[in-house]
Amino acid sequence: MSETKNVLWIAGNSILPVAAKTIDFTFDSYFIGGFKGTENELSDRTEGVLSTLNGNNNVAPFKINGTGKVYCERLHFEKGYSRSFLKQGTGDLVLDNCVISGAIDTKEGCGSSFEGSNDSIVELNNCIITNNIFQRRAGSGYGAEGMGASFKSLKKIILNNCSFVGNGSTANMRDATGGAAFSANSPVVAIGCKFIGKEN
Repeated sequence: MSETKNVLWIAGNSILPVAAKTIDFTFDSYFIGGFKGTENELSDRTEGVLSTLNGNNNVAPFKINGTGKVYCERLHFEKGYSRSFLKQGTGDLVLDNCVISGAIDTKEGCGSSFEGSNDSIVELNNCIITNNIFQRRAGSGYGAEGMGASFKSLKKIILNNCSFVGNGSTANMRDATGGAAFSANSPVVAIGCKFIGKEN
């Protein structure tokens, strides 16, 4: 991708054998899913179809960094090891009609981790973050934060009609917090959302 070729269409179900390379974007970028591989236009997509990036519980399938805005639509980030979706850097992020699920084993932000700066805005619209499970304790006195999603050091978080359901831990961790989601130093605006943690 480049500044003049900044739209990537993603089709089908991709199982990733190796860890995704963290991409440092200095330009706005668009990752568009929902394709079967036969479409010529965005309007040719079948309603409700998502494209999947599957880490097979071995790797994290999607990592972004940098100053450019990243937009993702109709993508399923699935079965990540130490997160299914990782956002860093100062750029803004928008997820539309995406699913983040099935991640295992990480210290925080098991399903997804969103970090930025005082200028960064993260917006999730009609997204589902579900069934992300912390499976081990990293050390004595240590607990996970935000098994579904962890938001840190952002200017604003906007959540519209999103569901954070069934995320949690298999261990009884006394100091774990935010089974559905966790936010630190980041103001949140949530409209029409569900936050339901998984009980140990």
